[in-house]
Amino acid sequence: MGCYAFPAILIGLFFQAVLFQHGGLTTLGINASVMGISALLAHHIFQARNLFAWDGKIKLYVFGFIAGAFGTGIAAVVMFVILFNTIPAHLDVAAEKAGIYALTLAHVP
Repeated sequence: MGCYAFPAILIGLFFQAVLFQHGGLTTLGINASVMGISALLAHHIFQARNLFAWDGKIKLYVFGFIAGAFGTGIAAVVMFVILFNTIPAHLDVAAEKAGIYALTLAHVP
């Protein structure tokens, strides 16, 4: 169920921060928002398969691919915007921008 994606991601990120010290509790809200909203949008795209009349497993595969790609793409674009607009002034801005571009482009495939 798509409505459970957001709390599941929030709990998963919380345990990841507490148990593995990865991500941190200070970024829990923004990480959960980016991933949770993307998951909810992907769920709605996947549910749009019911609007089409053609049957078979191919419809399931096509909409599964589109929903997964869209969810990953939206999460990457939102994180790009957030990271790009919050680069600290004491860092090398050109190097940080290059790294953010590279990490965002890595999500294209």
